[in-house]
Amino acid sequence: MKISVIIPTYNRADKIEKSIESVYFQEGKGDLFEISQIIIMDDCSTDNTKELIEELQKKYENLLYYRQDKNGGSAKARNRAMREVVSEKWVAFQDSDDVWNKDKLKEMCLYIEKHPDAQLYSHWYTALTAEDEAVEVGIDEREDYLEELAVRNFIGSPTFFVDKDAFMDVGGLDENITALEDWEFLVRFASKYKIRVVPKSLMQVDLISEGMSSDIGKYYDSRCYIIAKNRQILLERNLFDKAVESLLVSAKKNGVLENVGRILEAYLK
Repeated sequence: MKISVIIPTYNRADKIEKSIESVYFQEGKGDLFEISQIIIMDDCSTDNTKELIEELQKKYENLLYYRQDKNGGSAKARNRAMREVVSEKWVAFQDSDDVWNKDKLKEMCLYIEKHPDAQLYSHWYTALTAEDEAVEVGIDEREDYLEELAVRNFIGSPTFFVDKDAFMDVGGLDENITALEDWEFLVRFASKYKIRVVPKSLMQVDLISEGMSSDIGKYYDSRCYIIAKNRQILLERNLFDKAVESLLVSAKKNGVLENVGRILEAYLK
């Protein structure tokens, strides 16, 4: 199995080398899979990312570097990188500040051998929080994840292991959304293609500077956008009311119910 890996980055020169190393030094490489290329898509970093990658290219083969013309966000960077993948069926996403477990790709490939019917595979992950906690995030195996995706996202983009053609067929990531672009993509993807989740944590994800609390307005605006954009999908599966109820319950809990209600109403017009 040949795998391409996409790593978007923006001003992460202090962390990206560990991210790249965790991809290169995977158990099972050469036997179960080959990493044909690692694509670094620089979203106009202002630090020394370019110089660092140029040095790393002397150390690692098949490490490719591209730079966006202007800063456009992670969705645009991943979409652009996907267009640079030429022939491989499978593409894995990584983030420039996260670390894969050494057995991630091995476990994914072994799971795909047993369950070859999906077009997107994911896995559990361990979230590192500001309180120095390590929280395991995952979901039990099931045949259809759309009902759960209507109310919450349990698949972060750095866990994506996706069929390139299927990714492109649903339109890739939405470059207009301000946050939660992986969640919005998964709702569209799950309505057309099969998803499977490996019930094992296979990477560490840095959530110290992320999450709803970092920008609550952007979070709720994006949740409203997701529901409105995918209204027809949700209605066809009788999930629209459930998605709206979950959104409003969360907004009430955080004291922003009135504002969120107005945002949702505006998107639905």
